[in-house]
Amino acid sequence: MTIKEIRALTGLSQVKFCEKYHIPLNTFVRREQGKREPPDYLVKFLEFKVREDLLMEELKSYLENEIEKTRKLLNQEEQKKKENIGNPMFDNETSITCLGSMLVAYRNVLDKIS
Repeated sequence: MTIKEIRALTGLSQVKFCEKYHIPLNTFVRREQGKREPPDYLVKFLEFKVREDLLMEELKSYLENEIEKTRKLLNQEEQKKKENIGNPMFDNETSITCLGSMLVAYRNVLDKIS
C-alpha cells in the first residue's frame, strides 16, 4: 500500500492527515508524490495506525448507537412501570436494572476508548 492509498482510507486532506498523525507536511507531500521513498516499516506502521483508528471510530459509532437504543428501551420500561403502578401482576424491575447496567457498561467502554 502506498502513502497516498493510506491517506485515501481516511478521506482526509494532506493537511488534516498530517495534523492528525503529527507528520511534517513537506515531508509527507514529498513522500506521497514519490519524490522521496519512505522506509517500508514506516508505511506498514502508518497503515496499521490508520486502520486501527478507523476501527476505533467504527466501534465508537456502534457503541453510541447502542447507548441510544438502550436509553430508549429504558425510557419505555420506566414508562410502563409508571403506567402499571399498583398492578400486582406487573413487574419490570429486572428489565430496568438490566438496561441500566447495559447503559453503564456501554458508557464505560466508550469512555475508555475515547
